Amino acid sequence: MKKLIIFLCVTILASCSKPNEDIIIATKYWDAQKNNNLIELEQLLAVPEEIETFKHMQFSAESFSVDKSDNGDILVSIKRFCYPDLIVNTEVIEVNGVKKIDSNATIKNLFKAAKVNNKTVKKYCYDFDDTELTGLVNGQPWAVKKVDTRVIDWGSKKTIAIALHPEDCDTEYSGYCKLPKLMISNLNLNGDGGNFSASENITIHTPPSENQIISTGSYRITHLNEEATKVEISFKHDEKNHLNGFVLLPNKT
Repeated sequence: MKKLIIFLCVTILASCSKPNEDIIIATKYWDAQKNNNLIELEQLLAVPEEIETFKHMQFSAESFSVDKSDNGDILVSIKRFCYPDLIVNTEVIEVNGVKKIDSNATIKNLFKAAKVNNKTVKKYCYDFDDTELTGLVNGQPWAVKKVDTRVIDWGSKKTIAIALHPEDCDTEYSGYCKLPKLMISNLNLNGDGGNFSASENITIHTPPSENQIISTGSYRITHLNEEATKVEISFKHDEKNHLNGFVLLPNKT
């Protein structure tokens, strides 16, 4: 009898410590996204064709953890830089007796959670260096050598286009500037700045026609006097594209 009791206790403890199958597959699902492992990710999907969605989106998170709620939901807690954490229900279903992820439903849950937690926790998420704007663009050292500010007349309205060049080139004619430039016209230069977003961002333009929009970063505006405005920019898109520092813009064009 004593041996039987010990065996039952060991069995119960082992079953309690063993990760739930739903938790395991959900963890693999989010881990494959984080590592951009599309081959493994496709094998986890209830509808393999939904892998096309992940070719056009990137799961950006500092870390995540998966657990099971009291009512049986498989919840992932996603920790994000400078944004509130997200709690998302991961939809695990069975397909022909095999556990799979209903990715379409899960992504809808993710977008719903992100929509109500879309405000940053800081005015400026990125710190600013009190030096002239420098860093790397396309893996090459980059620093401002020329500021090109011009008014564009669209007929019904006028806008100001501002480009920062790492070379002292002739900006009046197309093709004279060979190096990547930074286009900052989408920033709100009338306020005090904030964090990049879908509407307030910068663009790295690499001649002749490649454009890379940077929507993660911070900028700060200081109106020094009637003649100049100090624009501080800080972002790290990846190891080959990151800039930090300030540039002085003339207020008169």
